[in-house]
Amino acid sequence: MNPFTSSPRKHLLFALACLALVLFACRFPAFQPGSSVNTNDILPEPSVGLDGLQSYHAVYDQTIQGNLDGKSLNRHARIEYSFVTRSNDEEVLWQDQQTGSSEIFLHSLRLGSSEYSLSQDGQDCLGEYNDQPVEAVPQPVSLLLPVTQASQVGAEMVNGVASLHYHFDQNGLSSGGKGTSGEVWIAQQGGYVVKYTLSIPGPTNPTGNGAEVEEILSYELTEINSIDQIELPVGCTPVLVDIPAMTDAQNLYRSSGIMEYTTPSEIAQVINFYNQALPALGWTLVGPSLSPVDFDSQTMNYTKGDQDLTIILDKTGGGLEVTAVLFIPAQAFQEPTATPGPSPTPGIKPTADASKSGLPADVPLYPGATDLQALPTGASFSTSDSPDAVGAFYHDQLQTFGWNLQNEVKLNVSTVDQTWLMSKRILAIFIQTNNGSTTVRLMLSNQP
Repeated sequence: MNPFTSSPRKHLLFALACLALVLFACRFPAFQPGSSVNTNDILPEPSVGLDGLQSYHAVYDQTIQGNLDGKSLNRHARIEYSFVTRSNDEEVLWQDQQTGSSEIFLHSLRLGSSEYSLSQDGQDCLGEYNDQPVEAVPQPVSLLLPVTQASQVGAEMVNGVASLHYHFDQNGLSSGGKGTSGEVWIAQQGGYVVKYTLSIPGPTNPTGNGAEVEEILSYELTEINSIDQIELPVGCTPVLVDIPAMTDAQNLYRSSGIMEYTTPSEIAQVINFYNQALPALGWTLVGPSLSPVDFDSQTMNYTKGDQDLTIILDKTGGGLEVTAVLFIPAQAFQEPTATPGPSPTPGIKPTADASKSGLPADVPLYPGATDLQALPTGASFSTSDSPDAVGAFYHDQLQTFGWNLQNEVKLNVSTVDQTWLMSKRILAIFIQTNNGSTTVRLMLSNQP
């Protein structure tokens, strides 16, 4: 088991809280969030009305330029936030750049009971299951200043919403400096902020003490009531929440494409459980059904549409460990950009045309392969050689390309299963013999 040491949401909450403190500190020293305002204020609470929307996308941009304690400061922060009320799903993307500091990037999603964290280059997408109540992520609207008074400009359509347009200056804020100005557009139905801009000039005579900066801020609400659901980005493997676990499962952990747990049940009981549960969910068993014989290890393979699912049962360590691995569709698989390692054994050529296998250059086709078929996430073929011979070939050759063997299971002389890892890629090889013919399936996936 390898659960995260901490939730990606906790990192995001901490980062946004720090951002809020910095933004307020750079504004008006006298302003205190939550200070009392008049009941006739134009915008006493900027977040009002959002809870009445079905969904929305908010964008917050802030640029700060000037000096902090006499040193040059140039900072740009951008937050994008999407929310679907019905499901409570949300997505937050925060980018923060400041001269002389490393860029801050956070991309987090909460979809149902699953939390995801994405890297800036899109190569890493880490997800885990969390069915516990979670603290809400601060919304960008919480970074806007209340407006105490303003002059009405008129009625306008903004982002498809009938809105009232107001102009305000430093007198419309709880505390403000000379030259401060802003605009706010408030929905006529619902009273929520559709658009908000603020310009705060820097001091005329800087002293070199504290934050002496100018600030340009904008906030805009779009896609109002038009987001049906928040989609998981391409390349992210979903957290494996739809595959059932035994009722006596212990140490259950679900993450991107993986489910792991231990069980006091026997292997035969687990086989029977999945033989009944998975077909009812639309999964089709690949190959002959396993006899519920209590070997130390067993592997079952299923398909559903363009997805492949492998369930590995292993009690070689004492207790029975159950691991389910989901292999993502072909369009999410990316071949390595780096030059592969040395070629496999010189002079040995497969019977089938390797170029038609769809396999990347660092996964060789077995010499003598026949009945070659390209699969959505790999390839399959047949051979007259034994599973041990095929397994030995891949055991030797894959290491020359930089693959690392994670797991190998041998059942009598009829089945050999291997799982290999290199960087963010997983290769699973399933080798089974039946009536003198050996069938081999190679399945590739991008994984966290």
